[in-house]
Amino acid sequence: MKRKAVFIFLMTIVLGSLLFSNVNRKKLLLNRANEYWRARTKDDLVTVYNMLSKESKKNVTLTSFIRKTNIKVTEYEISSVNINKVKPSRGVVKVIFSGYAMGYPLKKIRNKQLWIFEDGNWYVDYKVSETKKGFVSKNKLNSKLDPRVKEKLMKFIKEHNIVPPKVVSPEKLKNEKKNNIK
Repeated sequence: MKRKAVFIFLMTIVLGSLLFSNVNRKKLLLNRANEYWRARTKDDLVTVYNMLSKESKKNVTLTSFIRKTNIKVTEYEISSVNINKVKPSRGVVKVIFSGYAMGYPLKKIRNKQLWIFEDGNWYVDYKVSETKKGFVSKNKLNSKLDPRVKEKLMKFIKEHNIVPPKVVSPEKLKNEKKNNIK
């Protein structure tokens, strides 16, 4: 009877500490995600880069990361933070942000990031972060663009998490040149 009571007491402590640990990890993840997105709003890309996981940093240099990160974030809202129950060293943060890319306004873009708990803190898994509502449709690419080309472009953008270049119609380009000459 005493053994059973001791066993139940120990299991309660172990389960309680695991639950407390996940609550702390979730709070830490929320704080780290806020730190990450605050740095994005300040264009502090060195801080953002330093918050990438070790594996992500192996795949992208700071210079390359800065070149690819051409979105000016003006505001953000963290919509959810979840810790993987099976792998508590993995977390998902969902964010809705607004800003600018290549001069185009971006409104309420949904972003889902995978975060990894390593060395006692949370880090972004850069290659898995994905943005919904593709930038192609948001940026109103030239409607005369071949639909197959648009489809390939959207796929490429989604895979590489980048913003497409500004597409200008020949008529608009002529008008811009005329305005610059005057």
